[in-house]
Amino acid sequence: MIDLSRARTTPWLIAVAAGALAAVPLRGAPADLVLDHVTVVDTASGALLRDRAVVVAGGTIVRVVPGGHTPGGHVVDLRGKYVVPGFNDMHAHPLNQGGAAGRDDLRLLLANGVTGFRQMSGSADLLRARAAGTLLPPGPIPALLAMPGDVLIRPVAPTPAAGVAAVDAQKAQGADFIKVVDVSPPVFFAVAAEAKKVGLPVLGHLPTGVDAAKASAAGYRSIEHLGPFEVAMLSCSTDEAAIRAAMAAAPPPPMPAMAPAKALAMLEDAATEPLLLRLAIPGLFPLLDRVAATYDPAKCAAFAKVLITNGTWMSPTLIRDRTIVFGDDPAYVNDPDLRYVAPAQRAKWAAVAARLMAALTPAQRATLGRFWTAQLRFLKDLDAAGVPMIAGSDLGGQWDIAGFSLHHDFDLLAADGLTPLKVLQMTTLDAARFLGREATMGRVAAGQAADLVVLDGNPVADVANLHRIAAVVRAGGYLGRADLDAILTGIAAKNAAPATP
Repeated sequence: MIDLSRARTTPWLIAVAAGALAAVPLRGAPADLVLDHVTVVDTASGALLRDRAVVVAGGTIVRVVPGGHTPGGHVVDLRGKYVVPGFNDMHAHPLNQGGAAGRDDLRLLLANGVTGFRQMSGSADLLRARAAGTLLPPGPIPALLAMPGDVLIRPVAPTPAAGVAAVDAQKAQGADFIKVVDVSPPVFFAVAAEAKKVGLPVLGHLPTGVDAAKASAAGYRSIEHLGPFEVAMLSCSTDEAAIRAAMAAAPPPPMPAMAPAKALAMLEDAATEPLLLRLAIPGLFPLLDRVAATYDPAKCAAFAKVLITNGTWMSPTLIRDRTIVFGDDPAYVNDPDLRYVAPAQRAKWAAVAARLMAALTPAQRATLGRFWTAQLRFLKDLDAAGVPMIAGSDLGGQWDIAGFSLHHDFDLLAADGLTPLKVLQMTTLDAARFLGREATMGRVAAGQAADLVVLDGNPVADVANLHRIAAVVRAGGYLGRADLDAILTGIAAKNAAPATP
């Protein structure tokens, strides 16, 4: 995706390769930065404003004027280039890695044009560190846009009262939203009501047994991973009532009693293998086949209206949906971009792929293929109906490589029929709208944050041009192609080095 052939040995490159990126000042700071003779892409309409100069001061775009009328400042001539807002990965977990791996993930995000991310799992410790200003490492990295506290699972919120208490605690800790993964329906609706009461968005997975339309009516802000699996698409099935009755008659077995901290640690460890965990569910594959076979576009249109009316967004994370279903695909197992992933993580992912290969029968694989096709139709119909969406990679899951996987998500969205402008909006303007930050992000205009991506081609003409990154501006600092390649080269070299005894 990113051409390393243009990397050149400079003091900046040497510093990065030595792990000293944090000590290198961003180019263009503190002096004004001018991106001159560039084509500005209007993310609202897709219009192209040719031969413009984007003038940056203090980390903010101060004006956009005709090219060539920009005395002073650090001027970069960008004839033939296009500038868009920085990309936002709206479903990622880079802060869960910690240590060197977490720092590398943040830098890989930036090297791929990602200037902001929504952290999708937090903790009281992470929230305290953010409040103290010690959460993020120094140096050029993406902005943390939002973060919850502990995700809500059954051991964390076993009863409605416990769910309400968890919401109140996270509000006091400074969480930006409440994330649900798996709780009982009574707990789910108690959590949604309390979150609304204290003014926190609630979002995440749809737990088994929770009706997506009712969740939307209760104020669910975003549904992640298209469900995941069948839980959201069930609202589009002509057999919905019968399937829900059957599921209610055979609820999932209760989780073993355990301390919340232990349960959360197990959830973190299991994030790479959700399909393997679901294989133990009786009747899983007949259920997936039934939901896919009874998918009805008319029911989907009615469901989409519910989502739009209630302001519920979709965060499809198509790349993650695909790596779950096809986790042993050679395209992932042999991905050359794995050189940017720490060896221990690569080994863990490969082990999961091997277990999947051994566990799945040909008939089960055929079911997964049919279900994936139905998911793509579901997403395309939601888009056609106007359901608002944001892009994300679920960085932290199996085969999700920081930065690169978001670009794979762009390609999957485009292959499903979403327009290049829509894909661009999902990672820029729509991310700003979702966060309520249209005044400061999502466009290339005066008053907006100077978080930008410079591209070699027109992204409205072809999604492939989103991969052709010539430069990234983060908080007003300019990183050219050689600087971005230096980040990649340094991380790849470190991962290739023999482990220290």
